[in-house]
Amino acid sequence: MVLDPFLGSGQVAVVSKMEERKYIGFEIIKEYYDFICERLEKNLYRIKEREKEKVDLFTEH
Repeated sequence: MVLDPFLGSGQVAVVSKMEERKYIGFEIIKEYYDFICERLEKNLYRIKEREKEKVDLFTEH
């Protein structure tokens, strides 16, 4: 579990998701919060691609 009391740009949240870690973050500025939500949505594609790569490494060809 990762705790980020000042989310800011959301980098800790993104890396936590990429490393398959749970996280809790706090942000009081709505503009930053909106940016973080958008960033996480965009990075979900990268996370899914990384999961696919992990599976491909262990799949026999």
